[in-house]
Amino acid sequence: MVYIEKFEIETTKNAVISITENVKEVLNKSGVKNGLLSIEVPHSTIGVVATTAFVEDIRIDMMEEVKRLVPSRINFKHEDTPDDAAGHIKCALFGTSVTSIVKDGNLVADGKLGYFLMEYDGPRKRNYYICVLGE
Repeated sequence: MVYIEKFEIETTKNAVISITENVKEVLNKSGVKNGLLSIEVPHSTIGVVATTAFVEDIRIDMMEEVKRLVPSRINFKHEDTPDDAAGHIKCALFGTSVTSIVKDGNLVADGKLGYFLMEYDGPRKRNYYICVLGE
């Protein structure tokens, strides 16, 4: 069985946005008991990560460190805007998808991990997809 849902969101600049509740809702709607859940953003300046669901400050730390590692600057070869150019590099380094295991109708890391969009540019209108594949 395959179940896919598309979501639209308006982001703000350099935001970290929780989509954990949407992930759980899609899994429940899918009826899948064992398989895989995948989240994908079809853009090149926004990513998705799975990290601790308990420590809100980690999301701030993650964005600050990513900005430190790949700062926006005006001397990129690709220069739509400094944030856009840096966003492409951040996205390439950290990815546009996350996959998690579903066992007995639950995410294996349920309650431990949260799912977050990492907007490296913005503000923008974005889409993301959640797909559940299994039996």
